[in-house]
Amino acid sequence: VIIQNNFFLLLKNLNKLYLKNNLIQFIEEKGLHGLINLIELSLQNNKLKIINKNLLSKLGNLKIFDLKANSIQIIEEECFKFNKNLEILDLKENLIKFIGVNAFYGTFIKIEDTFSNQKLEFIGQCAFCGIRKEQEMLDLNENVINSLMNKTFKDLKNITVLKSNHN
Repeated sequence: VIIQNNFFLLLKNLNKLYLKNNLIQFIEEKGLHGLINLIELSLQNNKLKIINKNLLSKLGNLKIFDLKANSIQIIEEECFKFNKNLEILDLKENLIKFIGVNAFYGTFIKIEDTFSNQKLEFIGQCAFCGIRKEQEMLDLNENVINSLMNKTFKDLKNITVLKSNHN
């Protein structure tokens, strides 16, 4: 299943959208355009592999984004930069290999155990920079990290626990 560009264009008043268990494999770059008042989006248990950097560009009011149990491998650079209201992002039970530069910049999410038991190989420069919520812990356990870029942990000054076992 593919969500094509402008598929939701006329649903400007929609606040919540639940698309769980639909075998969605790909959402085109403008596939979510039109959902300007969306606060909650659940794409749980689909087959998505990538979070495109422009996918959420028109979802400035989004607060809750559930991507649990997909096949996400890539989080592109700056893909959440337009989502300043984002508070809850569930990426558990994915296969994330790559996190791009400034991927979560400007969000208000808590990332504590989001990235444990993934397949992380690469974490881009400043991948966690600009997250507006103070982080106390970052769990990177059970990954295959082979590349950390300079300044990866730059804005995580207040973490007291960093777990990176079995990498």
